[in-house]
Amino acid sequence: MRKIISKSRINGKVRKGYDTAQTPIQRLIDKGVLGTTVIARIQANKENLDPLRLHEHSEKLIQDGPALYTQVDNSAG
Repeated sequence: MRKIISKSRINGKVRKGYDTAQTPIQRLIDKGVLGTTVIARIQANKENLDPLRLHEHSEKLIQDGPALYTQVDNSAG
């Protein structure tokens, strides 16, 4: 996410200056708000996450979804 760091008006148009893109967690780490144990835990969790693997897993769950459910008989009820 990029944040606006400056605004200037040139010939009736507003020009906005942005900082570099960072995640909210990275902003907190850079500001020094989080302790070292929390930072270590976050980085350990981040290393275990693989976006491609997560995407493939979610796609597999979506495709296999109907087979995972059984039909429930609600006539007794």
